[in-house]
Amino acid sequence: ADNYSFFFHKYAKKILPYLYAKLKALSQSQPQSEDFYSRFYDQLLESQVWPGIYLFKFIVKAESEHLQTLKSFFENSRPEFSEKQSSKKTFTSLSVKVKMETPDHVIQIYKKASTLEGIITL
Repeated sequence: ADNYSFFFHKYAKKILPYLYAKLKALSQSQPQSEDFYSRFYDQLLESQVWPGIYLFKFIVKAESEHLQTLKSFFENSRPEFSEKQSSKKTFTSLSVKVKMETPDHVIQIYKKASTLEGIITL
């Protein structure tokens, strides 16, 4: 965890704009299929115990009005939010640590987030 924090703080300001552009291009050209979500479900099921703590990560364009909407998806779950702005304040990285009951609940959040413009899910 410490290595990740060091990396994130040192390089996030340079990488976030690049990642956002690349991920946006990918997400526009390849919408997530049910097959993708089925594989993701299997990976979630194998990767941890349910219910359990899950860490969501999103990149949000600064001018997006949907940051609060995104946060509202977790309002009944006692989430821990962490936000970091890019150096030019054009993007915000949002991490959400929250207890989720099942992989289906994780996928529901990602599907809802995918409908919001200016938000990339990681």
